[in-house]
Amino acid sequence: MTQVDLPNTLTTIQDAAFYNCTKLKEITLPNRVTQLGEGVFQDCSSLSQVRLSENLKTLPASTFDGCKALTEFDFAGITEIGSEAFQNTGIQILDLPTTVKTLGESAFANSALQEIWSLGGVETLPTDVFAYTQIQSFDIPQGLYIAPGAFEYSALQKVATGIDVMEINDGAFRNCRKLTTVELNEDVTRIGDNAFRACTALTSIHFPESLVSIGDYAFYTSGLTSLVVPTRCSRWAVWLLQAARSQRYLWSAASKPWAIMPLPGAMPLSVCL
Repeated sequence: MTQVDLPNTLTTIQDAAFYNCTKLKEITLPNRVTQLGEGVFQDCSSLSQVRLSENLKTLPASTFDGCKALTEFDFAGITEIGSEAFQNTGIQILDLPTTVKTLGESAFANSALQEIWSLGGVETLPTDVFAYTQIQSFDIPQGLYIAPGAFEYSALQKVATGIDVMEINDGAFRNCRKLTTVELNEDVTRIGDNAFRACTALTSIHFPESLVSIGDYAFYTSGLTSLVVPTRCSRWAVWLLQAARSQRYLWSAASKPWAIMPLPGAMPLSVCL
């Protein structure tokens, strides 16, 4: 079964209706279809062409999970993409229309995604939404909240903040092991807890003078060995770093100017004020 003709009277497709139909290559949903169950096309590994109903607004959890032959998709009219909806797919470019407002956790995790052209109307990137993808660069737009682990274990190499972006959210880029470049604009005031934790390839970063707060474990187990801290930065966290070979450093606010003190057995870490 490579193709299915659905009746024009159809309005709803139940959970897992075409689950594991590995020979199905294309599907057209009649315009009366307004609702899909979860995992409707999950593991349809040969599915490469999908035409949605004009009246369908939501793609529920796991809708196309495992559809590895699905390399492009038209999201026109869609408002919500559920958790794991495009996990393990062949989607390479994400270009969401402004109608899309919501993404679920792991929506595109472990997909072939390489580029983000537009996030449409999305204001929150949930946990693991782009985990294990091939995205290499991301520009943070104003007003976007990035949940902990959104890009976890992805191929992300470069992150840049857009105009008026004031914060790197807690855990936003944790475990981005290939991240080497972080460009922060002069509006950034806060780097959150665990923001760049375990970014082992990150060996240097320039802080803007606007920065006033660096959160707990922000660069813990990253590749950083030295930091230049702006004079306005009044809040440094405990366990900010842990360098290679289990070298540990404790930020101390016991005296001013601020100091960094290596724990016993640790190699020296330089901080410039």
